Amino acid sequence: MKNEKIQIPCPGGGKPEKVTYKDLCTKSSIKTQKGEYKFKSNDRSKLNRSIDDIEKYQKEYENKIKKLIESTQTCVRDLLKNADVTIKK
Repeated sequence: MKNEKIQIPCPGGGKPEKVTYKDLCTKSSIKTQKGEYKFKSNDRSKLNRSIDDIEKYQKEYENKIKKLIESTQTCVRDLLKNADVTIKK
């Protein structure tokens, strides 16, 4: 997610600047066409923690989904294996 590009508005009314979340977390300032943003360290830290939380929960979600898919596949196999089968001639 940190490498995902977003656009931030130019404070001076110029064209929006394309940046990554990583840029916002690691750089103390970002210059735009007609202005500059100077970020507070505390705000950058909060953004970084928030992104880390999203990535953590996303990974947990992916792992849970993987386990649920495996469980569902096992249930389908058991359903077919334990079914009473009739073969027509």
